[in-house]
Amino acid sequence: MASLLIVDDEAGIREIFRRRFEQEGHEVTEAADGREAIRLSEERQFDLVITDVVMPERDGIEVIQQLRGSAKIIAISGASFRQQYLDVAKILGADVVLGKPIHWEELNTTVRQLLGEKHSDT
Repeated sequence: MASLLIVDDEAGIREIFRRRFEQEGHEVTEAADGREAIRLSEERQFDLVITDVVMPERDGIEVIQQLRGSAKIIAISGASFRQQYLDVAKILGADVVLGKPIHWEELNTTVRQLLGEKHSDT
């Protein structure tokens, strides 16, 4: 079981991801924006972070810059210029970038691969 942090300003997306990943056996924490995500990461360690890139308060780019190296990071975006946002996220340290809409099987497979890489490094 891994510890996941889901960061998205859309509550419905956070809820769907939380439910699905809990069914997979993971412990899931939610954050509504980058500020909350960074605060939560100061309180505890996460194995993997899934963060939207475009959010109010602190955006996903700030989350990536703050958490890179301490957790695996998947950046997601559905913004109109999402590829540019995702390119920047990748350059700044996201392990994987995905455009919305997110397909569950692709996301779940990606999470499994990243967690497998993390556990094989330890």
